Amino acid sequence: MIKESVTIDEVVAFLNEALALDKQAISQFLNRRVSVNDAILNHPTIQCRVKDSQGSLNLVGLINGLFGTDDRGFGAICYIAVEEDILKFERYPKEIIKEE
Repeated sequence: MIKESVTIDEVVAFLNEALALDKQAISQFLNRRVSVNDAILNHPTIQCRVKDSQGSLNLVGLINGLFGTDDRGFGAICYIAVEEDILKFERYPKEIIKEE
């Protein structure tokens, strides 16, 4: 069955299902980052990381690009990890960044 659309919660559930099936493979796969050019780095919704003046992207940052960003520029999906070990995926919690 092909799905014409999916929700953020469905993607989070799917990623957690894959993680439960093979935590090591999913952690290794999603922790891989590739260098990106300025066009991707400056895309309005694709979530990139900048380190030492170089932008990079992983699959979660690309998936987040599908769902857009909130008013702070954050994507909808994040993962909790300890070092390189992904523990779980979840919707990005709005309360994680507190205004000062």
